[in-house]
Amino acid sequence: MRKHHQLIQITKRSFYKERIDGNAHNNKELFAIIKELTKPKSCAIDPPHSQDLCNSLSNYFHRNIADIHDSFTSPTITTTDTANTTAPCCTNILNTWTPTNDKETGKTVSSIHSGSPTDTCPHHIFNKASQIINPQLRAAINSSFETATFPDTWKHAEVNAVLKKPKADPEDLTNYRPISLLPFPAKVIEKIVNIQLFRFLEDNNILNVSQSGFRKNHSTETALIACTDDIRTRLDKGETVTLILLDLCVTS
Repeated sequence: MRKHHQLIQITKRSFYKERIDGNAHNNKELFAIIKELTKPKSCAIDPPHSQDLCNSLSNYFHRNIADIHDSFTSPTITTTDTANTTAPCCTNILNTWTPTNDKETGKTVSSIHSGSPTDTCPHHIFNKASQIINPQLRAAINSSFETATFPDTWKHAEVNAVLKKPKADPEDLTNYRPISLLPFPAKVIEKIVNIQLFRFLEDNNILNVSQSGFRKNHSTETALIACTDDIRTRLDKGETVTLILLDLCVTS
């Protein structure tokens, strides 16, 4: 029995060593392995499946979005606020989208690995039949760019309510995170627009130098390193440091 247990431990160590060595330059996978080893999986509490809960969640998410929307309807920016802003000045204007081509469309399609239950055509079909489908998809996307319209059928998403933490109270609506599953074509056009928008922001130095989220070659690591460096620099100068953290609970 002892030898059996030792053999299991040796095999397990060999398995994880091989995974770690094979992902030495893949921080995302390394953190996933560390989490797997240090945080045992906990049993999630299944939320009650009831029509009342579904309606309550729908109303709750809708109110959150409405509140966010209302906060942008009445801007309160004054001349003083504008004068004190640290945002860089940009003379270029992004008023048109660059038409996509079959190569970009195909590359974008192959980079998306999930679809939506509402898709009439499963996402794996798009990949397998890309040479046939991509020209039609490219034409639809460019038509959307030219007419400044978005197909109504692509606007419908299936929203899944997921508990933020495995053992969170399933009766508390604030413990849920909405996950929107957009139709596959909508994801493609969304990604192409994102590439063009991000390229414009970077080329014109509009992004804040401290932004780490949703940027290539940036992550929570770069944010933590920058924050830690700022704190240590101030402390080395004999200054007092106060750290204020904002938890955006609706989106976290």
